[in-house]
Amino acid sequence: MATEPLAVVILPYPPSVNDYWGTDWRGRKKYLKERGKVYRNDVIAIIWKQFGGRLLLRGSLRVTIGANMPDRICRNVDNICKASLDAMQHAGLYHDDNQIDDLRIVRLRPAPPGRLKIIIEGIENLPLFGGGEGQDEMQNRLDEFFGPVDVA
Repeated sequence: MATEPLAVVILPYPPSVNDYWGTDWRGRKKYLKERGKVYRNDVIAIIWKQFGGRLLLRGSLRVTIGANMPDRICRNVDNICKASLDAMQHAGLYHDDNQIDDLRIVRLRPAPPGRLKIIIEGIENLPLFGGGEGQDEMQNRLDEFFGPVDVA
């Protein structure tokens, strides 16, 4: 029997890490670039509108990200994690991204302008390694919550 997720949300496709974070000219101090600020504020607005404020999930979490890339350009799926996880933390979805003990990223069909379908679950009652879900099974699971993506 599947447990209900703690949160299900759709976010815009994030900027790359290089467009999100910058460092000063000496390479010592890290700062949020303008595209990072805009993305973070967009995520905060989405989370607060959907959940009515901070949710502040506690405990160990599994985060599953279904990534509809904005186009067919070859991209690394791991490049989307930092900006989206950081923005969700600042929106108050959870206290700290160190709560995430199981992180999955699945590349889905391209769907301009790109989006992230995110499922957050408590990890206590979930099988280790998710019971061996493949890409098709993960696509079906994401479609359960978000519906199939329309590809034009």
